[in-house]
Amino acid sequence: MESFNAGVSRHLWSPDKKWVLSKLRDIPGKDHYIRYDQLCFNKCVKLEHKEKTLIMPIMDETDYLELNRVDISCPAFNWLECNFIERCTAKITYMECP
Repeated sequence: MESFNAGVSRHLWSPDKKWVLSKLRDIPGKDHYIRYDQLCFNKCVKLEHKEKTLIMPIMDETDYLELNRVDISCPAFNWLECNFIERCTAKITYMECP
C-alpha cells in the first residue's frame, strides 16, 4: 500500500520536540518517527493540484520549509502527477483529518 503523508514547516509545531515511532512502513527496513504534537493528532493537509485533490496526514516537520510549502511523500508526489523539473504548485489547506 502506498503511503501518502506530509511534512510541514517547523514554525507550525510546538517548540517541545517529542518524537515517537510511527506505524508507517513505506520504506522497507527503515523506521519512521512522528512528532508527538497536537499538529499530528488528526491533522491533515489538503493539496489541490490541477484537477486532483489529495488529503494526507501531517507526520513530520521540515526545518527549511516556509509556512506556505509542504514536503510530501514520493507516492503523493507521483499521484498528483508532479514532475521534478518544475515545482508542484498546489493550493494548501490545513484541516482535521476526515
